[in-house]
Amino acid sequence: MANILVVSWSAIPFTKTASAFLAEDLKIVLPKHNVIVLGEGPDQSNEKGNIFVETELKYKGKGKRFLKTLRWLKLSKATSKIDKVINDNKIDQVIGIFPDEIFIYAAYKAALKNNIPFTPWFHNTYIENRNGLDLILAKNVQSKIFNSKNVLVISDGLKEFYQEKYPKVNFQVLRHFLPFPQMNFEEKTPSEKITFFFVGTINDSNLDATRYFCNAIKGEVNIELRISTSVPEATLRNNGVLNDNVKYLGFVEDLNKEYEKSDFMLLTHGFTGGFSETEYKTIFPTKTVEMLRSDKPIFAISPENTFLTAFLREKNCCVLNTKKDKNALLKKIKESHLDSKMKSEIVSNAKSTFELFSIKNAEKSFEKFLDL
Repeated sequence: MANILVVSWSAIPFTKTASAFLAEDLKIVLPKHNVIVLGEGPDQSNEKGNIFVETELKYKGKGKRFLKTLRWLKLSKATSKIDKVINDNKIDQVIGIFPDEIFIYAAYKAALKNNIPFTPWFHNTYIENRNGLDLILAKNVQSKIFNSKNVLVISDGLKEFYQEKYPKVNFQVLRHFLPFPQMNFEEKTPSEKITFFFVGTINDSNLDATRYFCNAIKGEVNIELRISTSVPEATLRNNGVLNDNVKYLGFVEDLNKEYEKSDFMLLTHGFTGGFSETEYKTIFPTKTVEMLRSDKPIFAISPENTFLTAFLREKNCCVLNTKKDKNALLKKIKESHLDSKMKSEIVSNAKSTFELFSIKNAEKSFEKFLDL
């Protein structure tokens, strides 16, 4: 049995993002080993057995968005905390999860100091999403981290991009995973009302596509979207996501009832926003995996020339929309709702596709890529 430290800015319970749940679920994926998670949070906290260090800076109510670069001043603090955890717990291996450069670099430095293996796991591109001083810092950090024995990436699309750009680096795919079985619901008989359900984060990766869908169904008497997310309601309202056809649920712990009452799962990605073109092309939303197991037809909005669109099309596991066209979108919604044969086919394909993200596959990959 090995003692493994997982370093991720997002950690349960202080943040409930995809990275946070993936970090937490490593305890299930690696049952033969002792897994400890260290993340962002109040320094003295010890919630759910996790350890925390506070690196966020705030001034007059303004948080990390405005003081992001200054967080580098907390690098030494984060490194010291990780170093202490390594020694107190006799850690054999460190896994650093990106996106967050402070935490992954601190993990790298602490592992190097203690001469133990370090494995980075990239969920997004790094220097391709930075500019100015942040880009200069990012180039230095990435060049060191990319010297690791294995550099794990979250999707085949990200590996393809990185391998072409950095041919000397040993990239390996470690996909998203979910430690849950397939879901099974009785097939709903189509009614006049069409209910969509969205679960997950709404940020620059999918805000534009989500807002487009919400605006398209606005005023449609028989179409409703229900949203489960940890993003504050005021934020979504200010960004034009919410209207009379869109119901905000907040963060829903038990999703089964929402799945059961839904006709479609809504998956959104792109079209434009605060990320680089490369990021939109390579990103693979974690919520896709949750939707594949939902036993509900997926209705996806994702632009052409992205890995996500190519993946969904290859697997034929959703109703796919790649362009902004309100009339065409509404027509496809209504036609798809009545096409029971098509819905059964894409749900069946989604279930088969979900096996790519099984715990069994994740465990095999970790045992192969980590120095255990």
